[in-house]
Amino acid sequence: MGNRIKRAAKLLTYTVLHTVPEGFDAPLIIGMVGFPEGEMQLCNGKCEEQDLEMEKKVVVIFEDGKYYFEFNGQG
Repeated sequence: MGNRIKRAAKLLTYTVLHTVPEGFDAPLIIGMVGFPEGEMQLCNGKCEEQDLEMEKKVVVIFEDGKYYFEFNGQG
């Protein structure tokens, strides 16, 4: 595992892809998160589809060159 950096954020919007490109597993969750400082980041979700809710607090993880979001208590 490479560097792992965590930051608190909020899920602004998301989409769930059930038909995905080769090399990805369905469903593929992609979300736009916002940080308290005002910047935004597009990242993959490490969560269950039924847990998705806009404005919910998340943790953004930078791991092995990719950005992910997850809800507190997961991962």
